[in-house]
Amino acid sequence: MNKLFFCVGTVLLTTFSMNESLLAAPAELSSALQGVLDTRDQRTLIQGHINGLEAVDSVLVLSHGKTDTLAVHNGDFEYEYLDSEAGTVHFFSYARQLSDGSFRAFRMTPITVMMIPGKTVKLEGDFDRYKISGNAFYDEYNTLAETLDANQLQMTKTNEEYARLRQSNQLTEEKHKALQAQFLQAAEAQQRFMEDYVSQHLNSPVSVYLLMMYRPEFGEKYFTRITPEVQNGYMKELYGEVKRHYEDVIAKREASKLVQDGMPAPNFTLKDINGKDFSLSSLKGKYVVLDFWGSWCGWCIKGFPEMKKMYAQYKDRLEVVGIDCNDPEAKWKQTVEKHELQWTNVINDPKGNNVAQLYSVQGFPTKFIISPEGKIVKKVVGEDPAFYESINQLMQQSAK
Repeated sequence: MNKLFFCVGTVLLTTFSMNESLLAAPAELSSALQGVLDTRDQRTLIQGHINGLEAVDSVLVLSHGKTDTLAVHNGDFEYEYLDSEAGTVHFFSYARQLSDGSFRAFRMTPITVMMIPGKTVKLEGDFDRYKISGNAFYDEYNTLAETLDANQLQMTKTNEEYARLRQSNQLTEEKHKALQAQFLQAAEAQQRFMEDYVSQHLNSPVSVYLLMMYRPEFGEKYFTRITPEVQNGYMKELYGEVKRHYEDVIAKREASKLVQDGMPAPNFTLKDINGKDFSLSSLKGKYVVLDFWGSWCGWCIKGFPEMKKMYAQYKDRLEVVGIDCNDPEAKWKQTVEKHELQWTNVINDPKGNNVAQLYSVQGFPTKFIISPEGKIVKKVVGEDPAFYESINQLMQQSAK
């Protein structure tokens, strides 16, 4: 890994008829060359330097759900963003043993860069504190960065202190309350600062970026008020993400009123693992567990062994319906096969029949227990022993 950057040469072939003057060639060649230079200038690049990396190192790049590894030489790197729409790129440092023998942990908090097609930005600093410059977007954003970073740093330090005290068994109730108050103070200051800015800059792409990155509660009041010019400008795709997020929040809040204990479980139809339609109503007369999960959810996967034991014990009176969320179809099928999930398996359809929204699912795993009469008995969020206790009690009662 001796070189970081690679230059791709372009060969220009110009043909001439016999009666054309060769004196015309330089002008044509110049025109063609200018076209290549213009194309080069329109590339979307990040040119940067990250302090604290090894002489020969690498970083993990996440962009539009795809990952890549980028070579870094003495902290210097260049990355080309190939998407035609504006978007974000996230840089993480790998866990590895350093030249001095120490170990570097994987960085869970990335460097995040907003990319605008045709624009080059420069990044300098380290993973804890960095500056991005080079276009009008960052000229504006950098006027906010100091306050945003200061509030975020306060929240991060408070979390780190909480974790340190807890790990060393020094976390008293008094210290817990004090740290909680510090965190809330910084979080509320961050919210106020962002809301003040967004409310006064509804014509700014930076406001869309703030709503997308932080997804603050106050965004519900403003996302529809972003000006049409910004909604349909280079932030169009990202604004679409913001709009879908807040519409989903609103829809789930309304749906939550209809999925309370004792209420009829909303019926739905989704495709099962064989591509056939499955409807919840087909299981009326049996207890049903709806398990909302995803292959990307660690706690969902950890819960499968206990779920399989429960299913083996009660499958004559109870059916489990696993509803996969936010997975590609191939990954869903692969995970079902790998973990040998023998119950009914369907995949959510967020663009059609969004059952996760219908049931106001806001965390994973989420399980609903439904009675033979089709009513909601209990909702359990997370991998909680209370779920299995409820199942055991219901099965004992139904056996009498």
